[in-house]
Amino acid sequence: MIDLKSEFASVLLDARNISGALADATQDLRMAIEANAKAQRTAKEAKANYEAIEAEFDAEAWAKDRSVPNGDGKPAKPTVDAIKMAVAAEKVKAQREGVLAKPLAMMNAAAYAAEDAAVALKQAETQFSGVKHAADLVGNILRVVVA
Repeated sequence: MIDLKSEFASVLLDARNISGALADATQDLRMAIEANAKAQRTAKEAKANYEAIEAEFDAEAWAKDRSVPNGDGKPAKPTVDAIKMAVAAEKVKAQREGVLAKPLAMMNAAAYAAEDAAVALKQAETQFSGVKHAADLVGNILRVVVA
């Protein structure tokens, strides 16, 4: 035979536990939303900063006088393709150890942090959803028991 009093007490205890879990999941979700927004904003700012510095680098690299003396002592201008290759090589060097290295590293770090924050947000949403469904189930059980 089923002891209704003990079953009802068990359901009430479950309801209390789920209520606490729902409060915790709600707080975790709020924090994840805030962290994600901050990380996305930081990544966007780091990318804009890098792109501005990169554009300035490109402008300076393209404006540089690249003429070299030829056999008769007169300056000879390199072809556009040669300039493209030189600018690309200079950019790679600047990204590794020059003026673009730190901004590039900061942009990449911010992008990785934004990805991590997005994953954490998804996990918090999933956790919240699971706890909310459990709370709904316990609420429905209580409504049936009380009715």
